[in-house]
Amino acid sequence: MTTTQPTRKRLASLDALRGMDMFWILGGQSLFAALFVLTGWTGWKVFEAHTVHSVWHGFTFYDLIFPLFIFLSGVAMGLAPKRIDHLPFDERKVYYRKAGKRLLLLCLLGILYNHGWGTGMPMALDEIRYVSVLGRIAIAWFFCAMLVWHTSLRTQIITAGAILVAYWLLLCFVPVPGGSAGDLSAAGSWNAWFDAHLLPGISYQNRVVDPEGVLSNIPAIVNALMGVFAGQLVARAQQIGEWKMTALLFAAGAVSVCLGWLWDLQFPVNKELWT
Repeated sequence: MTTTQPTRKRLASLDALRGMDMFWILGGQSLFAALFVLTGWTGWKVFEAHTVHSVWHGFTFYDLIFPLFIFLSGVAMGLAPKRIDHLPFDERKVYYRKAGKRLLLLCLLGILYNHGWGTGMPMALDEIRYVSVLGRIAIAWFFCAMLVWHTSLRTQIITAGAILVAYWLLLCFVPVPGGSAGDLSAAGSWNAWFDAHLLPGISYQNRVVDPEGVLSNIPAIVNALMGVFAGQLVARAQQIGEWKMTALLFAAGAVSVCLGWLWDLQFPVNKELWT
């Protein structure tokens, strides 16, 4: 007699939010333009203004789509977090190999996507854009997975806070070589310096700061970690009750938004710099 392992039930709310996110990633912004043409109501123009990225500081609805996707990858991990640091190395290798393959594959697919339009893949290595949206998702997920697999929840929370504070201190208080401290402009920021010295190939639209550049990959890890924290809370719904879990999620979100707005007074929200 054979026994079958019970399949884990999918979280419908996570799938729905992923679907909503993919809708906007795949071009949902054209909906409001079409509604304006169809109805003539100028109110659609207000919504349409939030379907483009901010010029620099500040954020629109559209600026939150990409960070949300990284957050959701963390939620999926947090629903069933697994520590593997106690396992023999031979058993852990399977996890490392899968994580490494995922990292490499998404980075390669990101490069192909970057050059999948127009003239196609350049022949010269210095004409390739190596960083990408898929690459950032892969990097954030990979390092988040390493933390989840090898550290406690307490360590993960401390690490997330330390990354954010260290990033703030670097960008706002450490002078850029040949520049000044606290310069958050495109040309004068630490992000521009790192991209100029460490980023091979070309940047997005030849900008001095690539939106998926070298330095801003680090705080993106926190997006995935925050998803892990939310996922672990959702996973405890049966223990603490769904209403309490929902209330805690709303409370955590409200506190995070308030802290973000307060920090914005000194350290402006900026998608390009990933603050």
